[in-house]
Amino acid sequence: LLPNTTYTITYDDGTVVNLGSVTTDGSGNYIITGLTAGNYTAFTVTLSGCTGIDNATITLTDPALPAFAVAGTNPTSCGATDGFITISGLTPSTSYNYSYFDGSATISGTANSDASGNIVISGLGAGTYDTFTVTINGCTGSVATVITLSDPGAPTFTVAGTNPTTCGGTDGTITISGLTPSSSYDYSYFDGTSTTTITVTSDASGNIIITGLGAGTYDTFTVSLAGCTGSSATVITLTDPGPHSAT
Repeated sequence: LLPNTTYTITYDDGTVVNLGSVTTDGSGNYIITGLTAGNYTAFTVTLSGCTGIDNATITLTDPALPAFAVAGTNPTSCGATDGFITISGLTPSTSYNYSYFDGSATISGTANSDASGNIVISGLGAGTYDTFTVTINGCTGSVATVITLSDPGAPTFTVAGTNPTTCGGTDGTITISGLTPSSSYDYSYFDGTSTTTITVTSDASGNIIITGLGAGTYDTFTVSLAGCTGSSATVITLTDPGPHSAT
């Protein structure tokens, strides 16, 4: 078109739109703005009663919806909130709005993806997370993936006793076995009078040996690791040796 010249322009987007009198810029262009996704055709340009027609169809499309995946990493201890969920597959170093449902409420946030195209949602505890959405430029993608974060399993173990070797002796023992070798645990037990709690490291076989015990009943054993506590209902009864027969 002629630069800085007034034209009448119409087009068809399903109905005929008449822009009325508009003026081209210094390069002879006129930009039609404010358009949504759709098909545009039947362009007419009129100057001094003379009309030119272009029946080409221009198709405008919205940007593609964000496509992404989600994966979870569990908390490192029971009751902790250091679990996280990674949203991956996004455009690197780009700002997105995201949301998810944590079982109680919908959580929304804005974050920049990292250089690998990931957004990491941190500070999460054990639970179920779903209904993930990611939005950019007004376009929202979603995934149906359900992420379940779990606390570490509670320690499992067995207990067994070894009786004192003398009457009134305190060289009886109880062995807690089946633990992870060379790991620090808190354990407790009830000796019929009080509860004893101790922190100790398991040996290379995954055992903890409670020493210095006399005859009696010991129960209510618990073992804790990383805030997770396992228990055993086993009752250990230590007994003194039987009396010797006189000859």
